[in-house]
Amino acid sequence: MSDPAGFVSGGAFVDVAGVRLEQMDPAFVARLLERHPRLEFKRHLLKAWADERKGCQRAARKWLTRYAAFPLLVRMAPFEE
Repeated sequence: MSDPAGFVSGGAFVDVAGVRLEQMDPAFVARLLERHPRLEFKRHLLKAWADERKGCQRAARKWLTRYAAFPLLVRMAPFEE
C-alpha cells in the first residue's frame, strides 16, 4: 500500500471480493455503501466476465477463472446486493 498502484489494487480487492473488509471500520463501510450503493455490482461484473470470455481467450483470464476462482470470489464477497 506504499504506492498508488498498491492502494488501487487493495481497494479493488475489497470491492470485488471483500478481501480484508473485516479490517475496515464497519461504520465507515456502512456510510460508504449508503452513499455509493453497489447496484448489483456482483451480477454486472460476472456478466461482463462471461461476455469477455466469449470474445477473448487470453491466458490471464483463463488462469484467473480456473486457478484463482475469480467468479467464485466475486459470488462469495460479503456484500448484500
